[in-house]
Amino acid sequence: MPAVLAVGDLMVEVCLVVDDASSTSPDAQVHECVLSCGGSAANFACCGAALGMDVLLDSRIGDDFFSTMLLRDLHDYGVDVGRVRHTPGPTPVCVVVIGEDGDRRFMSYRGGSEPLLGCDSPSSFDGIDWLHVSGFVFQDPASAARAGRLIRSANAAGVRVSIDPSPLMVDYVREDLAGLLSSIDCIFPNEFEALQLTGCADIPSAARSLAGFGIAFVVVTRGPAGVLVLANDRVVNLPAKVGIEARDSTGAGDAFAAGFIDAIRRGDDATEAAKAGSALAARIVACVGGHTGASGLREGS
Repeated sequence: MPAVLAVGDLMVEVCLVVDDASSTSPDAQVHECVLSCGGSAANFACCGAALGMDVLLDSRIGDDFFSTMLLRDLHDYGVDVGRVRHTPGPTPVCVVVIGEDGDRRFMSYRGGSEPLLGCDSPSSFDGIDWLHVSGFVFQDPASAARAGRLIRSANAAGVRVSIDPSPLMVDYVREDLAGLLSSIDCIFPNEFEALQLTGCADIPSAARSLAGFGIAFVVVTRGPAGVLVLANDRVVNLPAKVGIEARDSTGAGDAFAAGFIDAIRRGDDATEAAKAGSALAARIVACVGGHTGASGLREGS
């Protein structure tokens, strides 16, 4: 089967579990610490590779001591890092402070003005049938421009395209939002992003508005409320999995997208694909770290 190209952020992820993520105390006791490879695109790539997909990651990495750790993690999951570009300076870092109640705070350093992506010119799509783009690339002018070129190249090559939006993405692509949305086949917004992208007042209306751009699969992730899927003019609401202790929701959306795309590429319908995505997301939230829970898939557990 052809490969999937994942485009976007790659960073060190430092997850700290504390009593209260919103505490203003100058000192806090950390109950658990997980240091791993992170970033939306990297989490997607690791989860997809753990499922058995051939995944290429297009991103950038610094030249500090963190780079070796990140590349080792990606290699362990079987992710192809041939399109990861090394640039001078520090590797991006995200500190995730997680409360005992599951509440989180993100403190992200994305590496100054350097683009989030790897190669500077549109990549070949030989041997690739799906392009998955992290919405964070659209929050940087240089990487947004190249992501746009990649999407147009994918369209011309007949490659399907998906986007996992970011909360601030619409602020950066507002002038070309319609052109961007009409160029993709699948979108994975959460509730906030779906309403922000469309200006609608409710989720079903937002989903139909997005489908109006010609998007075949509109999947709105709703956390504890489950998932809304709109495909072939049919809306399906799937409840969230029960009995799952959500320790850390970091990477849940990335895992859902990986599970969904893997199922669609295997020939499943949108409902079955959403169930597959939900099952993988449930594994991820049960562990601390953006894709720590996917490691068992590689070991067959």
